[in-house]
Amino acid sequence: GETRVESLAGSSRYCAKQVRYPSPYEDSTGFQQFLREELKGNAYGMLIPMTDVSTLLVAQMRGSFKPGLAIPIPTEEAIHRSQDKGHMVELAQRLGIPCPRTLSFSNGENCQQLARIMQFPVVIKHRFSHFCQRGRWLSSHVRYANSQQELTLESGEMDREIPGVLVQEKLSGEGRGVFLLVWDGDL
Repeated sequence: GETRVESLAGSSRYCAKQVRYPSPYEDSTGFQQFLREELKGNAYGMLIPMTDVSTLLVAQMRGSFKPGLAIPIPTEEAIHRSQDKGHMVELAQRLGIPCPRTLSFSNGENCQQLARIMQFPVVIKHRFSHFCQRGRWLSSHVRYANSQQELTLESGEMDREIPGVLVQEKLSGEGRGVFLLVWDGDL
């Protein structure tokens, strides 16, 4: 399934059918209604959502699918926690995993205080990569500040766009991502 007529997965020789659904980013309700209708019969044995937004939307509606449909995702609460960058940094710190120094910024908080604690340049990011506001999903972005003045300006603007901003020390180096499918503890 995809929001477009053509999809990468649909080009596989193992793909028997392609479906086009409403964008989960622009029409969450339409996306969920499409899934309810499409999955009513017994044609599908498993549903694997592929993005953080579609995964959260599927988790919200898990109880509306037929029994026996495998959905290899955790609960809505667990997904929400795992998508919260602030929560993940706190968890990593508790587990002894090194990570950049990170502070939360709330609207109206004193940036001068943050500037005394952090060394510049700093990274400013939202707690969540996507945030639902008035039925539409907004994508977050990362900004940088080289001074207290830039930190005040950028973090305040970002917090007004999407509430919940993190200020992190900027580290140099190469970034890597790891994506796994783990089911009942099995990789």
